Amino acid sequence: MSGAIKILDQYGREINRPQASFVRSGSRQYQYAAADYTRERQDIGDWSSDSKNTLSSYVRRKLMSGGRYLFENVGMVRGAILDKASYSVGNAFIPTPSIEDQGLQRAYMDYFMEWAKSPDVTGRCNFTGLLKLVSIAIDRDGDLGCMFVETPTGYPKLRLVESHNIGNKLGDQDAYDGVLVDRLNRARAYRVFTEMNKTRDFSSFNMILVYEPDRADELRGKSSLAHAINDLLDRQEILDAEKFAVKIGSKLALVLHTDVPADTPFFGEQTETQSGASNLTFEKVMNGAIPRLMPGEELKSFEHNRPSNTFSGFLEDLIRNVSLGLRMPFEFIWDASKLNGTGNRVILEKVDRSIQERQATLVRFSNRVWSYVCGRAFVRGDLPEASGWNRVTWQMPKKLSIDPGRDGRQALEEIKFGTKSAESYAAECGRDIETIERQKYEESLRLVNYAETLSKQTGKSFDFCFGLIRQMTPNGNVGMMTQPQITRTA
Repeated sequence: MSGAIKILDQYGREINRPQASFVRSGSRQYQYAAADYTRERQDIGDWSSDSKNTLSSYVRRKLMSGGRYLFENVGMVRGAILDKASYSVGNAFIPTPSIEDQGLQRAYMDYFMEWAKSPDVTGRCNFTGLLKLVSIAIDRDGDLGCMFVETPTGYPKLRLVESHNIGNKLGDQDAYDGVLVDRLNRARAYRVFTEMNKTRDFSSFNMILVYEPDRADELRGKSSLAHAINDLLDRQEILDAEKFAVKIGSKLALVLHTDVPADTPFFGEQTETQSGASNLTFEKVMNGAIPRLMPGEELKSFEHNRPSNTFSGFLEDLIRNVSLGLRMPFEFIWDASKLNGTGNRVILEKVDRSIQERQATLVRFSNRVWSYVCGRAFVRGDLPEASGWNRVTWQMPKKLSIDPGRDGRQALEEIKFGTKSAESYAAECGRDIETIERQKYEESLRLVNYAETLSKQTGKSFDFCFGLIRQMTPNGNVGMMTQPQITRTA
């Protein structure tokens, strides 16, 4: 068979490529330089295809394996992913349903918060801990499945399904990497491995796959480290080799340059001296002995300057590539020593934007969880159905700050002027406003009783006694004298 070799695309169609001889250095075949084929630059090929073709099951699992390996073995990667999960969730994610009846609203919130203490079938973590696992899996593995299950009594529970347990068994043709879709490319079911090479399909009503797509037709997520896996592996190999070189350099103190045959002793002819039961050379016994050099020999100190400053800068460039892909600035996860106050605020603003995007993903997941938990509560009779129960907002944790004291004072001023509610501020801190107010009430009642008892026993005024027990102003009980009188009932 003779003739020119034809290059075909994934559909078997011939790709019309310009001959290499037509494209020389300095000449252009197309108006857009990036479309030219040249010998001086690697050809990226034609990747204009659906994501199911470019992100195959094999490719996704390789990226997932690389992400898991780097997460467990590279501290910078592990720290960045854990920080993003921690700052995205914090101690907040407290729901507030849009129910007009405050009694019913409180009942819904209390029911969910009690359920949130142990939402997983394994009982290993609470709801905020579960959200952190979801965030970690998105960055490390690419996606994470969650099944809506129930106990024998119908009580709602969640079961997390890791990415490697979702997929096709050998020979499956009706699903893409464990995702069954309808004619509109919407997920209608997920295929989960139950045991070795055995799978079971779960409806999308009973299971959700959490990931952050970057293409419109993407059905599975990929590791956030996909862009940097090669760089990170190269970095580890370079560091291992450099550490080995440093170890060798640290062990060598002197280097002997000589023309003497190699079988001659390093310090010339050795003389033996008796020391107990051991025969030691004279040079080993005498500290600071001067070695005898043969003609043509020269003894020099071994000097090494590894690692160099250039080497450190090279590693920083690799780390920057990793941090940009994770949407976590280099200065935040590695080195902020060169930033000033304004620079720190710019970096924190970028981190906050990245965290808000992750929180949006977690809110979509939490909304599904809220609907499932409350829906099961209706069936079990634990909660009455109320208008607006399915419209819920989630309180986010406090934003990052380089001056928490300043931000705290600002929050108190906003509460004072009514631009911010005490309930939202308490939720940012992971606390419940009704619990705080109940504690304040009980504490105030106890202090008033103590002050009345002290006033009766000493004959002093109630205001004076109350000021001794609880200092309310910087001037102590003197300030209390100027305060309005506290009305007491008999």
